[in-house]
Amino acid sequence: LSGDQRNFLRPPPSGVKFYFNFDSSFPVAMAILEEDKRVKEMRFKLVPKKISEVDFWRNYFYRISLIKQALQIASGNKGTYSLHQYLCCGLMRWLFLRMYRSRVPRERWLL
Repeated sequence: LSGDQRNFLRPPPSGVKFYFNFDSSFPVAMAILEEDKRVKEMRFKLVPKKISEVDFWRNYFYRISLIKQALQIASGNKGTYSLHQYLCCGLMRWLFLRMYRSRVPRERWLL
């Protein structure tokens, strides 16, 4: 996810309902920067040369929301998980643990 700059540059498709509040997402964004050097490098490369800070994070969190939706659909499946589903689950677990450890109040969690 963080290795492909398209995930940061492409906005959510028009007509898609995706609510993003930069102020409430900021603590999570900073935690991601601390933990994922690829996101940090991508941010340095793209902001503000190609995209604004707010749009960078909105696009990234939109992609994370797609992963979350895929996991919710997959969890209804009682079959085996693909490698992709397994990796997405690991990302969500990592984000949850990072937010928990940083003691971000639950009402400010994006996910």
